Amino acid sequence: MSVPQPAGHASPLEQPLVSCVLVAPTGPGDLAAAVATYASQTYVARELLVVDDYEEPIGSLLPADPRIRHVRLERPHQPFDKLAIGARLGLGGLVAIWDPDAFYPPWRLEYQVAAMLAEGKRDPRLEMHQRADLASMDLAVQTKAVSIAIATTLAEVERR
Repeated sequence: MSVPQPAGHASPLEQPLVSCVLVAPTGPGDLAAAVATYASQTYVARELLVVDDYEEPIGSLLPADPRIRHVRLERPHQPFDKLAIGARLGLGGLVAIWDPDAFYPPWRLEYQVAAMLAEGKRDPRLEMHQRADLASMDLAVQTKAVSIAIATTLAEVERR
């Protein structure tokens, strides 16, 4: 099994900014893992918004990185509402859901953005959402993300 390669490379100045929205996980271990997969991304033009509504704020657990922003909510919200809040506060023209318990390979954002730019349109199977389409997320989007994660995990196991 081979790792997919992006369809083309834009210089960092030409890359659209991707706002990755992470609904804060329940435990600090999951948070650390999610931030680590974000930090390993090869795509340069990105930001991570960590949306947190827990009793104990988690901002102190985040690394000092100007691309990572902590969004502290004063009261509990439903997960989809937290995603929508993060998407509204993001600066990017594209929004990527950053699931706290999913494995994302380092090339995830680079591959997805390159595929979108190559086709000149949004492909909903890539789990990237233009702001206007955030409310239309469906199971097909999540299924594609899981299939990418499984294929990548299998590739890693085969290499060992």
